[in-house]
Amino acid sequence: MCNLWDMRLILVIVFCLVSAGIYAASDDTLTDTFEGTIAARGCSGVKVTLQLRHEPYADDGLYTLTEQYCRHPKAVVLRGSWTVLRGDAVNENATVVELWDDATNRPIRHYLRLRNGDIKVLDEKLRLMRGKGSYVLKRQ
Repeated sequence: MCNLWDMRLILVIVFCLVSAGIYAASDDTLTDTFEGTIAARGCSGVKVTLQLRHEPYADDGLYTLTEQYCRHPKAVVLRGSWTVLRGDAVNENATVVELWDDATNRPIRHYLRLRNGDIKVLDEKLRLMRGKGSYVLKRQ
């Protein structure tokens, strides 16, 4: 026969197990989506959609980058991991999103986070892209 102490212990264990099951079943993953058409030589631009998936308050996660080049019927889709860097070529306090190609273990794209939540394309030396046209992806 169970005494009061045993019953309390059983209730605490059951509560912990139920709470853990509910938390594990919930989907806390966040997705930030950015879209825009960036300038490209020889055509009207490249339609870009970038989805950054991450846990709340995390500065890294997984991405899906879709690039639809003009005059090409099939979009290029890249997937991998991303992280946040502090500082770019001009501002040591800048926040930069770095996309990685997991197969080659190398960075493939860099984006500067703007104050309004949008991002802007950077070159491989973490400098703003130069030239005509837009290099901004708007947060959706």
